Amino acid sequence: MPQPPCCAKPVSEQFDVIAGGETAGIPFAAMLAERLALPMIYVRKAPKGHGRNAQIEGHMPEGARVLVIEDLTTAGGSMFKFIDAIRAAGGVVDHGIALFYYDIFPQARAEMQDKGVTLHNIATWRDVLAVAKQQKLFDEKTLSEVEAFLNAPLEWSGRNGGVSELATA
Repeated sequence: MPQPPCCAKPVSEQFDVIAGGETAGIPFAAMLAERLALPMIYVRKAPKGHGRNAQIEGHMPEGARVLVIEDLTTAGGSMFKFIDAIRAAGGVVDHGIALFYYDIFPQARAEMQDKGVTLHNIATWRDVLAVAKQQKLFDEKTLSEVEAFLNAPLEWSGRNGGVSELATA
Protein backbone atom coordinates (compact mmCIF):
# COMPACT_ATOMS: atom_id res chain seq x y z
CA MET A 1 0.00 0.00 0.00
CA PRO A 2 1.38 3.48 -0.81
CA GLN A 3 2.66 5.46 2.14
CA PRO A 4 0.54 8.56 2.88
CA PRO A 5 2.29 11.88 2.11
CA CYS A 6 2.17 12.99 5.75
CA CYS A 7 4.25 10.01 6.76
CA ALA A 8 6.88 10.34 4.04
CA LYS A 9 9.07 12.60 6.17
CA PRO A 10 8.78 13.32 9.87
CA VAL A 11 7.66 16.79 10.90
CA SER A 12 9.32 18.18 13.99
CA GLU A 13 7.28 21.11 15.27
CA GLN A 14 6.25 22.35 18.67
CA PHE A 15 2.69 23.43 19.29
CA ASP A 16 1.06 25.09 22.28
CA VAL A 17 -2.58 24.45 21.36
CA ILE A 18 -4.49 22.02 19.13
CA ALA A 19 -7.49 23.49 17.29
CA GLY A 20 -10.38 21.53 15.86
CA GLY A 21 -12.39 23.00 13.05
CA GLU A 22 -16.17 22.92 13.37
CA THR A 23 -17.58 20.25 13.46
CA ALA A 24 -15.80 17.11 12.31
CA GLY A 25 -12.32 18.35 13.22
CA ILE A 26 -13.24 18.60 16.90
CA PRO A 27 -13.02 14.89 17.90
CA PHE A 28 -9.69 14.46 16.12
CA ALA A 29 -8.31 17.58 17.79
CA ALA A 30 -9.56 16.32 21.16
CA MET A 31 -7.84 12.99 20.68
CA LEU A 32 -4.53 14.56 19.59
CA ALA A 33 -4.62 17.20 22.34
CA GLU A 34 -5.19 14.48 24.93
CA ARG A 35 -2.36 12.34 23.55
CA LEU A 36 0.05 15.30 23.46
CA ALA A 37 -1.16 16.71 26.80
CA LEU A 38 -1.90 20.06 25.15
CA PRO A 39 -4.87 22.37 25.52
CA MET A 40 -7.53 22.27 22.82
CA ILE A 41 -9.73 24.93 21.30
CA TYR A 42 -12.40 24.65 18.70
CA VAL A 43 -13.15 27.16 16.01
CA ARG A 44 -16.42 27.93 14.29
CA LYS A 45 -16.61 28.95 10.66
CA ALA A 46 -18.35 32.13 11.82
CA PRO A 47 -18.98 33.75 15.20
CA LYS A 48 -22.11 32.72 17.08
CA GLY A 49 -24.90 35.21 16.75
CA HIS A 50 -25.58 35.18 20.49
CA GLY A 51 -23.88 34.90 23.85
CA ARG A 52 -20.27 36.07 23.78
CA ASN A 53 -20.45 35.97 19.97
CA ALA A 54 -17.35 33.78 20.14
CA GLN A 55 -15.81 32.12 17.13
CA ILE A 56 -13.17 30.37 19.23
CA GLU A 57 -14.05 28.32 22.29
CA GLY A 58 -11.33 27.51 24.82
CA HIS A 59 -8.23 29.30 26.06
CA MET A 60 -5.54 30.34 23.60
CA PRO A 61 -2.77 32.59 24.93
CA GLU A 62 -1.49 35.44 22.77
CA GLY A 63 1.28 34.14 20.49
CA ALA A 64 0.33 30.47 20.96
CA ARG A 65 1.53 28.16 18.20
CA VAL A 66 -1.61 26.40 17.02
CA LEU A 67 -2.06 23.27 14.94
CA VAL A 68 -5.39 23.32 13.07
CA ILE A 69 -7.13 20.01 12.34
CA GLU A 70 -9.94 19.48 9.87
CA ASP A 71 -11.50 16.22 8.72
CA LEU A 72 -11.18 16.93 5.00
CA THR A 73 -10.32 19.73 2.64
CA THR A 74 -10.51 20.33 -1.08
CA ALA A 75 -8.82 23.69 -1.52
CA GLY A 76 -8.39 24.88 2.07
CA GLY A 77 -11.24 27.42 2.06
CA SER A 78 -12.93 26.32 5.26
CA MET A 79 -9.59 25.61 6.93
CA PHE A 80 -8.63 29.23 6.31
CA LYS A 81 -11.80 30.44 8.02
CA PHE A 82 -10.45 28.71 11.12
CA ILE A 83 -6.87 29.88 10.59
CA ASP A 84 -7.89 33.49 9.97
CA ALA A 85 -9.96 33.51 13.19
CA ILE A 86 -7.05 32.08 15.20
CA ARG A 87 -4.60 34.56 13.72
CA ALA A 88 -7.01 37.47 14.37
CA ALA A 89 -7.17 36.35 18.01
CA GLY A 90 -3.37 36.42 18.34
CA GLY A 91 -2.49 32.80 17.57
CA VAL A 92 0.26 31.66 15.21
CA VAL A 93 -0.69 29.06 12.62
CA ASP A 94 1.97 27.63 10.31
CA HIS A 95 0.59 24.08 9.93
CA GLY A 96 -2.75 22.48 9.25
CA ILE A 97 -3.80 18.85 9.04
CA ALA A 98 -6.60 17.51 6.90
CA LEU A 99 -7.20 13.85 7.58
CA PHE A 100 -8.33 13.54 3.97
CA TYR A 101 -7.09 15.99 1.32
CA TYR A 102 -8.87 15.72 -2.02
CA ASP A 103 -5.69 16.76 -3.91
CA ILE A 104 -7.56 17.48 -7.14
CA PHE A 105 -6.56 21.11 -7.65
CA PRO A 106 -2.77 21.44 -7.95
CA GLN A 107 -2.80 25.10 -6.95
CA ALA A 108 -4.53 24.45 -3.60
CA ARG A 109 -1.46 23.32 -1.64
CA ALA A 110 0.63 26.12 -3.19
CA GLU A 111 -2.00 28.71 -2.21
CA MET A 112 -1.90 27.47 1.36
CA GLN A 113 1.89 27.72 1.33
CA ASP A 114 1.58 31.28 -0.04
CA LYS A 115 -0.60 32.10 2.99
CA GLY A 116 2.08 30.72 5.32
CA VAL A 117 0.56 27.32 6.07
CA THR A 118 2.01 23.89 5.38
CA LEU A 119 -0.78 21.40 4.78
CA HIS A 120 -0.30 17.86 6.06
CA ASN A 121 -2.68 15.03 5.32
CA ILE A 122 -3.12 11.34 5.97
CA ALA A 123 -4.68 10.30 2.66
CA THR A 124 -5.81 11.62 -0.72
CA TRP A 125 -8.01 10.38 -3.55
CA ARG A 126 -4.79 9.42 -5.35
CA ASP A 127 -3.90 7.14 -2.43
CA VAL A 128 -7.35 5.57 -2.63
CA LEU A 129 -6.99 5.11 -6.40
CA ALA A 130 -3.56 3.48 -5.99
CA VAL A 131 -4.99 0.93 -3.55
CA ALA A 132 -8.03 0.32 -5.78
CA LYS A 133 -5.70 -0.36 -8.73
CA GLN A 134 -3.32 -2.53 -6.72
CA GLN A 135 -6.15 -4.63 -5.29
CA LYS A 136 -8.15 -4.61 -8.54
CA LEU A 137 -11.25 -3.36 -6.72
CA PHE A 138 -12.87 -2.00 -9.89
CA ASP A 139 -12.73 -2.68 -13.61
CA GLU A 140 -10.14 -0.84 -15.73
CA LYS A 141 -12.71 1.51 -17.31
CA THR A 142 -13.88 2.72 -13.90
CA LEU A 143 -10.32 3.17 -12.65
CA SER A 144 -9.42 5.09 -15.82
CA GLU A 145 -12.43 7.40 -15.37
CA VAL A 146 -11.51 8.10 -11.76
CA GLU A 147 -7.93 8.84 -12.79
CA ALA A 148 -9.14 11.12 -15.60
CA PHE A 149 -11.25 13.02 -13.07
CA LEU A 150 -8.35 13.35 -10.62
CA ASN A 151 -6.01 14.59 -13.35
CA ALA A 152 -8.44 17.24 -14.68
CA PRO A 153 -11.59 17.50 -12.52
CA LEU A 154 -13.16 20.54 -14.18
CA GLU A 155 -12.57 19.26 -17.69
CA TRP A 156 -13.93 15.83 -16.73
CA SER A 157 -16.95 17.43 -15.09
CA GLY A 158 -17.68 19.57 -18.17
CA ARG A 159 -17.45 16.54 -20.47
CA ASN A 160 -19.88 14.68 -18.22
CA GLY A 161 -22.57 17.36 -17.86
CA GLY A 162 -21.21 19.19 -14.82
CA VAL A 163 -19.46 22.52 -14.26
CA SER A 164 -16.30 23.27 -16.18
CA GLU A 165 -15.12 26.20 -14.05
CA LEU A 166 -15.30 27.15 -10.40
CA ALA A 167 -17.37 30.11 -9.33
CA THR A 168 -15.26 32.90 -7.87
CA ALA A 169 -16.41 35.06 -5.02
